[in-house]
Amino acid sequence: MRMSRLSKLTVSALGALAMLGLSGTAQATPIISVTPTPITVQSGLSQNFTVAVSNLAAADEVGGVSLQLSWNGGLLTPGSYTLDPNAKMGTSLDPFNVDPSTGFSGGNKLVLSFLADLSLGAADLHALQGDGFTLATFSLTGSGIGVTPINLNVYSPAGPNGVALSDGDGNALP
Repeated sequence: MRMSRLSKLTVSALGALAMLGLSGTAQATPIISVTPTPITVQSGLSQNFTVAVSNLAAADEVGGVSLQLSWNGGLLTPGSYTLDPNAKMGTSLDPFNVDPSTGFSGGNKLVLSFLADLSLGAADLHALQGDGFTLATFSLTGSGIGVTPINLNVYSPAGPNGVALSDGDGNALP
């Protein structure tokens, strides 16, 4: 089968673009996960959880977090939480970057809303964070028996247009 002149031109142009590196590239989308979930709850037993981000692109750094976790308050009661436990955002160095709404609320919610230490630039955050890290850890204690998920949502006190993760300049990460 013979290629038309237009087809040959199209193939040649696409090949040239690919060689020049101008072809479209896929951008990594950060993945936020809570582990373990769902869980089987036993009354009186404490369970530890990890909130992590993975799949960060080489050009991405996490400069802000705005998440809300929720669960069945009839099965679990709040325990404790730690923001940025491995200091990948420097939050432990600057507690003034933590939103006052951060913490347990209503017996069945945990708000995680905090910024990276402002003294850390993009290069510093890249070096610390790599392609992923632990955003927070928390514990809950069983107050009943059953199975429940830990739900993960964007925390947005000003309305529905919030973002879960932002970079060091406050721009939404994809």
